[in-house]
Amino acid sequence: MKRNGFTFIELIISVTIFSIVIVAVYGVFYMGIRSWKRAQGEKSLQEIRLVFLKMEKELKNTFFFSDAKFKGTSKNMSFPLVISDEVYTITYSVNEDEYSGSSRILRTKGEEEKEISPPMKSIRFQYAAISGDIEWKDSWNEDSLPFGVRISLEDEEIYSKTIFLKQPDFRIQ
Repeated sequence: MKRNGFTFIELIISVTIFSIVIVAVYGVFYMGIRSWKRAQGEKSLQEIRLVFLKMEKELKNTFFFSDAKFKGTSKNMSFPLVISDEVYTITYSVNEDEYSGSSRILRTKGEEEKEISPPMKSIRFQYAAISGDIEWKDSWNEDSLPFGVRISLEDEEIYSKTIFLKQPDFRIQ
């Protein structure tokens, strides 16, 4: 007697083997996607850290200069900075994309413009004034440097960096 087809036991064994292979393939893909998402999150965090470091370096080297005063709003700040023996006005502004709803920090030095941050939901600058206690303001238009600058970036999480500026004993007129 010649049989065509599978017996019930053969069918159960082949379905079991197929199921084990599918579960293993799914596990490999799941682990790969999870690793990729974690790497993307770390990449975004590294980009934010680099933005904070660059801005901190430049803000800590600013100084009072009567021809180019430190000015700022919650979406824009400009200040003098010496680069290669020349005084430049550096401007950081929030560049909002109305189509995607995201914001980036735009750095301007002279005619050079460059986006330096990854896309964020919101970006905000605040300025510290000392009048007994530290008071945080949304704008700065004083004849002195602010005591500090707070940069807040919001995406899935809120990242914030407070940079305290050097307060010189003298002013360059």
